[in-house]
Amino acid sequence: MRAVENAWAELATRILNGRGENDPINAASSYCNAAHAAAIAARLAALESCRTALLMQPPDMLALRCHACSVATDSWARRETLSAALQRIGEVEEGATPWLESLPEPAPVDTAENPVVLVFDAVSADVWLCAQKALGENSLPFEWCRLGAEPRTIPALCALFDLDPADNPADVLPERGMDFQSIDGTESAAVTDLVAFDPKRPSVVHIAAFDRAAHAGARMRLCDMPAALAAMIERHVRPLETMCAKQKRPLVVTADHGLSWGKKGLTHGNGGVYERALFLAKNPPEAKA
Repeated sequence: MRAVENAWAELATRILNGRGENDPINAASSYCNAAHAAAIAARLAALESCRTALLMQPPDMLALRCHACSVATDSWARRETLSAALQRIGEVEEGATPWLESLPEPAPVDTAENPVVLVFDAVSADVWLCAQKALGENSLPFEWCRLGAEPRTIPALCALFDLDPADNPADVLPERGMDFQSIDGTESAAVTDLVAFDPKRPSVVHIAAFDRAAHAGARMRLCDMPAALAAMIERHVRPLETMCAKQKRPLVVTADHGLSWGKKGLTHGNGGVYERALFLAKNPPEAKA
């Protein structure tokens, strides 16, 4: 088994260093032990995901980071695997900067029709892309925009709701007639069972699980976030879609900011593509001009 581990680690470093990107990887194993074979196949599939992401253009190429995190934090990975992953992620982020700068900043939320605004705290572009892929036909239509404020929760929320940067949205939004609730997002119950929504008032629900995980260190790896996000979309967004359709009010799903990933783990506040590229899903979608 040691020889297999070494071969995988060598291939991982090779792929992340940009060698062999035109050679598809067969994510299968004929190892006699079924459990070991499945684990090897999963590791090969992660390398194939890295390889295919490197062939894409921004924004799709940004998904590389989640796949590279899975490879670099694997128990079979070597120190040079992490170094190769971080270097390649940096190159991808630098290459995506012109795309980021071409994006508009999101307009402040229009509260005229009493929308429900679901804000995922600290969900990056790569996590969103991988979650969307996992959802398949159930993925959410969305557009990209660029965070102009500091990539921290309060400044980003203030920009989203056109507040003074010194305001605390949790205090000020209720004063302006908007309900504000914060949940973890990992609850087994749907948000429609956790929060009382007044159809005559705009509502903001802040989901904190990913930001808390980043600050907690080992609570959730970056590469574990897409599956968690996809599950939250199914658990929370689907019931909200049904409720908002019945109440004839818009539903907005977005993030306040994203996260950076490096040797010290997950952080935010320094900017960059992964902290400033935001998804914005609206139901019903706005008509294009």
